[in-house]
Amino acid sequence: MTLIATQKWIDSSVVQPYESWSEQRRLDAPALTFQVDATNQQTLPPYRWIYTSNENTYNTLNYDAVRSNDKLTNKIFWDVN
Repeated sequence: MTLIATQKWIDSSVVQPYESWSEQRRLDAPALTFQVDATNQQTLPPYRWIYTSNENTYNTLNYDAVRSNDKLTNKIFWDVN
């Protein structure tokens, strides 16, 4: 499974970067390591993407319900690994 996930990650990483990111998070493969960037507050890649500012502007009622969870460090509900 790891070999298949790695090949899928290689194949889609250039053409479909969001798909590649999602699959890597879903399968936890390939196992990537990252250098810590001491100049940035966020030291690791995000677990999820945050909502755009349009959500706060045009969908205030629903966005207020999830505002506290809208952080790059919070995992997506399906990311249980």
